[in-house]
Amino acid sequence: MADKILVVDDDPVLCELISAYLKNDGFDVVVASSGQQALHLLSTATYDLLLLDVVLPDTDGNQLAQQMRTLTNIPILFISTRDSEVDKAIGLGVGGDDYLTKPLSRIELVARIKAHLRRYRQIQTKPFDSVSTSVGPIRIDISQRRIWIHDKEVTLTTREFNLLRVFTQNPGQVLTKEQLFELVWGDEFFDDNTLMVAVRRLRSKIESNPTEPKLIETVWGVGYRLSLKKSC
Repeated sequence: MADKILVVDDDPVLCELISAYLKNDGFDVVVASSGQQALHLLSTATYDLLLLDVVLPDTDGNQLAQQMRTLTNIPILFISTRDSEVDKAIGLGVGGDDYLTKPLSRIELVARIKAHLRRYRQIQTKPFDSVSTSVGPIRIDISQRRIWIHDKEVTLTTREFNLLRVFTQNPGQVLTKEQLFELVWGDEFFDDNTLMVAVRRLRSKIESNPTEPKLIETVWGVGYRLSLKKSC
């Protein structure tokens, strides 16, 4: 069965072009021209990946992505004419998995979609040695994809959950930025800023004081590690 892509953009010419690109590579494509239509489609059918414009006629794409994250954990790829580092950081921070700037390259668009679908499936089907793990104040239930910090449950996005899962599987070990990106994102399109944003978002949810993190420690010039200190 072909992978089903939901394209959310109010530019009919661009949507027709993207549809042609993707259908030529065997994807099934559905188009929504507004945020409201996209939410309706997402709540009534199953999709494998979302292409989401940042500027829509009835809503802001970043806000829409946050709403979508309550409905699905599939990859969300932003497409936008906005190309500043701040815009990209915001998009990735609200739950986006990637950020592509217009005009879109057919080769890059298809390659990134395939990479994200491949990585998503690997994460969904990856076997685990155990379904439940406890490291310090962190308790993680793999089968139910739930997290508790000091016995208080916290809600994480798919990306944040997968990032914390990698840390709990390697407690106390220094993980390089490249290792983390390969384990959580795949190594096709390494982006240091993407990783920093993801770590910052994770810390905001699990640290008692995110500005002075005690759980996810920065190892300057190398990467990060999950602390084993009892005081955490």
